Amino acid sequence: MKKACVNAVVLLCLSASCFADVNCKDPQTQLEMNQCAAEEFDAADKELNALYSSYRKSLDSKSKAALKEAQSAWIKFRDLDCAFETIGSLGGSMHNMIFSRCLIEK
Repeated sequence: MKKACVNAVVLLCLSASCFADVNCKDPQTQLEMNQCAAEEFDAADKELNALYSSYRKSLDSKSKAALKEAQSAWIKFRDLDCAFETIGSLGGSMHNMIFSRCLIEK
């Protein structure tokens, strides 16, 4: 069990070092396209979180609670909707890229 965990960590570290050299302006492989889509989603998610945090500061406590509830429901909807929209690519090499693109669009 411990060996499997160590192997997984080593693979993640190796994968991360491979991704450092990806040119997202001209990705050449599906792996690079998947990584670029994931990086694009991360950037969009950070921007959304910054806007959410900024907007939240302007609200009273009752409104903050309502916003948090709405946001939690929206995230659940977004994830489930993208899972549905991308079900045709599930198990394929393009799935992660297609799923990330769906999340970005939402």
